[in-house]
Amino acid sequence: MLGREDSYYEAPPVSVNMAVRTFIPTQQVPLSIVFRFKFCPVLAVFSVLVPLVAIGTVFSRRVITSLYILCALGFIAVAESILLYLALFSPLLSIIQQMGSGAG
Repeated sequence: MLGREDSYYEAPPVSVNMAVRTFIPTQQVPLSIVFRFKFCPVLAVFSVLVPLVAIGTVFSRRVITSLYILCALGFIAVAESILLYLALFSPLLSIIQQMGSGAG
């Protein structure tokens, strides 16, 4: 079992700020990046639970309830995908914009 000092998921926002400011010194750290690092365990739990619950609905006898559950799971999966996409690509887009504005 990992101790408190070995925890991978608890990256302090200060280190995230320092890492992003290395690449983008003039801009604030995007909120999606801070959210992603702050709530990494929650996102990991959703990533595991969504497919498990979807598989579990296959064995449900209530068809309408299963469809509602699958629709909710689809919404959660799409929302999580969009959040992770924004968190991963927002620094890259900021760097590209900064390079484009400095080139002219």
